[in-house]
Amino acid sequence: MIRNYFAQAAGAGTSTIQIQGNGKLRLIQWQTQTAAAAGQVEVSTAPASQIGNAQPTPTVLARFDFDLGGYPRSQQFVADLNVKAFENVYIHSTGLGNTSNVALQVHS
Repeated sequence: MIRNYFAQAAGAGTSTIQIQGNGKLRLIQWQTQTAAAAGQVEVSTAPASQIGNAQPTPTVLARFDFDLGGYPRSQQFVADLNVKAFENVYIHSTGLGNTSNVALQVHS
């Protein structure tokens, strides 16, 4: 079975996705809605953002950059991470006025 999880990252802050069942995180997708400022989105299993760290810990699963070119962007990372029921995945973001969507695909 495949479960899809969605969150919106907006401005400077953190959104949380709670995994509902054991499985493997296979795909992380990101798509901009509004790119109003330079910034990043980070997908992590740690509650604290590491966006400012050039060498993050292994808890950072993916990072995406906002492009001020005004064009919607979309990127995806193929992952292979075991996840457990009730585990949290955090979506950290920076950049005032930026909004984007993050989707996770978990296979059980």
